[in-house]
Amino acid sequence: MPGTEFQLTIFVFLFISFVSGWAFGYFIDRRYLKSKMIKKDVLKEYSLIKKERDALVKEIIETKEHLLKRETQLSEEIKIMKDGLKLLRKKNTIS
Repeated sequence: MPGTEFQLTIFVFLFISFVSGWAFGYFIDRRYLKSKMIKKDVLKEYSLIKKERDALVKEIIETKEHLLKRETQLSEEIKIMKDGLKLLRKKNTIS
């Protein structure tokens, strides 16, 4: 019977070491996977913010171009009105 006790003791120690190794590996894997998921979430959030930033930059550029076109158009209209006023003044002074 001492052989069976020895075998039982060995089996119990092997079982305990297996369970503790599995638990250790399980928690390490969970921690690793959790950090990996956090990195993935951060990268996803970063790409979302970058897309929003790019959209805002594009919108600002379009608005700037629109305002420059409008400014040019208004400058031309002002120039035309000034020329028209000059012609009216000349016409009134001649008459």
